[in-house]
Amino acid sequence: MHEARLDVDLVIELARSLPALSILLVGPDSLEPPTRQRLVSEPNLRLLGARPYADVPAYLQHAEVVIVPHRITPFTESLDPIKAYECLAIATPTVATPVAGFRELASDITIASPTAFVAAVSSVLNAPPKREVNFSLVSWDERARCFDVLLGRALAR
Repeated sequence: MHEARLDVDLVIELARSLPALSILLVGPDSLEPPTRQRLVSEPNLRLLGARPYADVPAYLQHAEVVIVPHRITPFTESLDPIKAYECLAIATPTVATPVAGFRELASDITIASPTAFVAAVSSVLNAPPKREVNFSLVSWDERARCFDVLLGRALAR
């Protein structure tokens, strides 16, 4: 978690708009102290910090909804977040802001702008979408082949 990626204002808006919702943020904490204080001052919001990678699926599958409130910036547009694949690997509904890596998954993940995010989370909580886990992950071998092709094209130029 850091300010370049996490939409802190959006998380606080969600916490205040849905006070009965318990919001747990899991991940390494690189937040500035004033930002961390703003988040932990919300009574229904907890920063759990880093957890072993092997434990991440347990957090995701036991949630009622997984939220990915990324800021929409050139930085987040440059990412291919592993988190998107983790969200696809479970049947738990996910609500994400429309950033690279998530926007392309709109058929499997609820994509909501910051202004519609709280309503989207509320809607998912009231009527979770039914989704089966029926995709295949791209292997590292496949990624390496794609990278090799792109490098070959670049060298040819």
